[in-house]
Amino acid sequence: MLSYFLGSVIAATLMLCSQVPDSRPISKESERAIDADLSEFAWLAGDWKSDGPGNEYEELWLPAKGGSMVGIFRLIVDGKLASISALNLQQDGKKVKMRLRGLTPELNPAGEKPAVMVLVAKSKGSADFVNQFEGAQPHALHVTSPGGRLHVAVESVKDGVPSQFELKFRRHRS
Repeated sequence: MLSYFLGSVIAATLMLCSQVPDSRPISKESERAIDADLSEFAWLAGDWKSDGPGNEYEELWLPAKGGSMVGIFRLIVDGKLASISALNLQQDGKKVKMRLRGLTPELNPAGEKPAVMVLVAKSKGSADFVNQFEGAQPHALHVTSPGGRLHVAVESVKDGVPSQFELKFRRHRS
């Protein structure tokens, strides 16, 4: 009986904590958020793979359902799991947001809070997101799908110095 009570208290606490508004300052760039519908991201659904020297990058996106498209990213370095990211494209009224949460191989959170990216530009097979919160990383995310491929460019700013890395995926399985 005590374990049921404690479990209920923990579950209720977690639910309440997850509903606390985020107090991080909103970025000026996020004010450029544009209207979009999740159905416009159908091109993203599927299984994507990219290889680099000693590294494998994989990203899997499920089709839209229940107001979201859920994705998972994994990085394999020298044959071992190095990191995981949980991804969620979510309809938020007339806007689309992308939430990202880095995880360690043991599924512990990497970083303090999930990134919340807002859509600021789109065209057929292309989307640009910026971080909703001032100073949070990554700063921006550019996703394009030219010719059945998937290109992801991630921009970050650390100590005022911008950096970017790019991944080029091919469709692995449909």
